[in-house]
Amino acid sequence: MADDSKNLSVVPLIWVADAESSMTFYCEKLGFRMVNAWRPDDVLAWCSLTKGTARLMLQQHDKGRKFQKPHGIQLYIICQDLDQVYAEIQVRGGAPTDISDAFYNMRQFFVTDPDGNHICFESPIET
Repeated sequence: MADDSKNLSVVPLIWVADAESSMTFYCEKLGFRMVNAWRPDDVLAWCSLTKGTARLMLQQHDKGRKFQKPHGIQLYIICQDLDQVYAEIQVRGGAPTDISDAFYNMRQFFVTDPDGNHICFESPIET
């Protein structure tokens, strides 16, 4: 397998009670810049932030409905060649889920570590 490690970046997903106020804090107080957002019903529910080479995502949980705050950590690893990364993890016995298309235009699969943490590998759906 070819080494795709130079084409990977880790992006933590931080679960927050109020995405708008958290986004404001990260942008105004810490100097991040919002580069993407999801606003169902015109309410910020998810966003992607960047500062230099640092990237993170904020996801609003809604206490018992669709987006519940999980336990542990969630990492999203963005890669250029999702199929190659999938094949490598499968060959190594990493037990990835099937690749699927997320509603937010990303192809993705998940791997669960021994402690139950979910790691998502994804790449943009090419249009």
